[in-house]
Amino acid sequence: MNDKEYMVERVDDQINWLEGKAASFKRKFMRIRTLELVCSALIPFLVAMIPGAEGGNGWFFLFKWVTGGLGVVITILAGIQTLNKYQELWSQYRAVAESLKSEKLMYLTRAGQYSSAADAFQLCVSNVEAILSREYEKWQRHIEKIAPVAKSGTV
Repeated sequence: MNDKEYMVERVDDQINWLEGKAASFKRKFMRIRTLELVCSALIPFLVAMIPGAEGGNGWFFLFKWVTGGLGVVITILAGIQTLNKYQELWSQYRAVAESLKSEKLMYLTRAGQYSSAADAFQLCVSNVEAILSREYEKWQRHIEKIAPVAKSGTV
C-alpha cells in the first residue's frame, strides 16, 4: 500500500467516520439536554398552575400527573445521557479526527518530525496507527464500563 492509498483508505476513512459519529453524538446530546431543560422549566410553572385540591377538581389530578411525568422524563433522559456519554464521546471523537487531520497535514507538507525522517511514510503510519490504537483502547474501556450497567438495567 502506498501513501496515497493509505491516506484515502485508512486516514480519510477514519476521519470521516469519526466526524460523522461526533456530529451524531453532538445532535443526540443537544436534543437530550434541550428536552431536559424544557421539562425542568415546565415543572415549577405547572406546580404554580395547580388549582386547589378542594372539591376534587379534575385539573388538580391532570397537573399532578403531568408534573410527575415530567420528572420521570428528566430522570430517564439523564440516565440515557449518563449511560451513553454523548457529550464525552462527541468531544473525544472530534479530538481524534483533528489529530488525524493534523498528522496527515504534517506528513503531506513534510513538516515537523516528517521533515527529517528517513522514511516519512512509515513514521506517519506508525503515528496514525498509535492514535487509532489509543482511541480503540478508550472505546474498549467505555464498553467494559457500560456493559455491566446495560446488563443490570440500572443507570
